Amino acid sequence: RDMHDWKVVRGCVGVEVEDCEQVVIANNIFDTCSGDGIALTGTTKAIIYGNLIKDTGQTSPNYPACNGIEIQDGSAEVVVAENYIENSLGDGIELSVHPEEPAVRGVTITGNVIKYMGECGIQISGRDGANIQEITIEGNEILLPEGSSKEGICILRADSVSLVGNVTRKATFEDYKRNGITLEKAEAITVVGNTINNAGYRGIGLRDNVNDFVIKGNTINHSRWGIYYYGDTPEPSNGKIIGNVIINSTGGAFTPELLAISSIEICRNIGYVTEASGTATIPSGQTSVTVNHGLAGTPTIVTVTPSANIGDVW
Repeated sequence: RDMHDWKVVRGCVGVEVEDCEQVVIANNIFDTCSGDGIALTGTTKAIIYGNLIKDTGQTSPNYPACNGIEIQDGSAEVVVAENYIENSLGDGIELSVHPEEPAVRGVTITGNVIKYMGECGIQISGRDGANIQEITIEGNEILLPEGSSKEGICILRADSVSLVGNVTRKATFEDYKRNGITLEKAEAITVVGNTINNAGYRGIGLRDNVNDFVIKGNTINHSRWGIYYYGDTPEPSNGKIIGNVIINSTGGAFTPELLAISSIEICRNIGYVTEASGTATIPSGQTSVTVNHGLAGTPTIVTVTPSANIGDVW
């Protein structure tokens, strides 16, 4: 089933596909639809490619759940690539699961441009007992409007998710507004090489029940907090936060609540120094020396290596 080179203006839903296989939706224009631009339900082996989707839901503001692209309820093995989505009332791209419906799995979201959403740029939202699984979100560009308090990418109740090389930004910094990545009730999550500019309140937010995660090599610019844990319980666990660049954070690179979690390894980040080295000379007859460590917190391990044979040591 192929749908290509359509132009739908002021329709209800641009394309709605239910319980189908081997579907291609490519190079269409969906303009000012009162519902979703493209909606898949229970559909497998689908490709959504190169579509222009604008102003979904803007003619029906009393029905805010109008997304650019919606993939839900048992859909699997779907590729969403190189679409342009602008000014939707809801999310740019949403994966969701309704009560009693099966989870979505095996979706790749790559190379899309998403601008000026009423809600999140990309929203992944499972339900209790039906986490969304095996999701790749890679190389997407998300621009949120000024005044928005929504996230660029929001992951809720999802497992085995990879977020790689995405850019989410606003034109200006707005304190206490949001524009980054939020993780909640999620497991086996990789967040690598993303860029978050004018992040507002937080660049990357961790809520409860986030386990087995890696946050590595991301750049977070201009935020109150670079990486933020809210204090919700159960707290995040078994994580690595390594080699990120966090600059222009008015509150700090990490919240104190995050730093207090012993099962999360934090090291080699720019903006929060956890390792340093240097040299010191001890004058003859002196039994102490002061070395400025330059770390963001009190050192927990100090290793001293003599530069030459100094005989007895104190």
